[in-house]
Amino acid sequence: MSDGVRDEIGRQEVRASLAEVAGGRWVLVMERELPHRVDVVWPHLIEPGLLAGWSPVVPDRVLDRVGAARCRENPEDEWLDAEVILVNAPWEVDVSREADAPREVDAPGKADALGKADASGKADASGKADASGELVHRWGGDLLRWTLTPRGDGCLLTLEHTFADRDGTAMYAAGWHICLAVLVTVLDGHDTPRVAGTAGLDYGWAELRDAYRKITG
Repeated sequence: MSDGVRDEIGRQEVRASLAEVAGGRWVLVMERELPHRVDVVWPHLIEPGLLAGWSPVVPDRVLDRVGAARCRENPEDEWLDAEVILVNAPWEVDVSREADAPREVDAPGKADALGKADASGKADASGKADASGELVHRWGGDLLRWTLTPRGDGCLLTLEHTFADRDGTAMYAAGWHICLAVLVTVLDGHDTPRVAGTAGLDYGWAELRDAYRKITG
């Protein structure tokens, strides 16, 4: 068991917001201040090999362009839809490749459930390492929107997780709390084990669930 992860879990504040959005769905918002630039964190949101080190969402391709994708948490799991809906990279990237071309996005998976994104897939062409980054993709029936905003020498990571099952809010928040703690230790250069599935119970998942239930209802 990694003391670094356990320590980071304890350092992270139990803080989140929950709001109802269009279609009777809910959006859970969580933030983390990271002492790393946007361009350093960005690959950990889109590269399968890096996502496999901390995230429950491990895709079958790099999430660098709009279009079809699949994801799963573990190699033995069934594939889920991870369609990329929006990519605003923190530097100029090509999202116009023919492979995995954009396809029609049906509600409620459209990013407009979050009130901000669309399905254009246009990347930020600023070419600056300190530009913001934004990624919106499906996770099965859920929607994940990741935003990286420059803050001094680091950045603010914002996760907006949109889902239909309000009763699952505290469970989702507890899981992300642990996953984001692992991400922090990975970004800090530590050889950190991924914490997925029931392994979260050894890292205080149940206690975190109860704590998030108190603040999200």
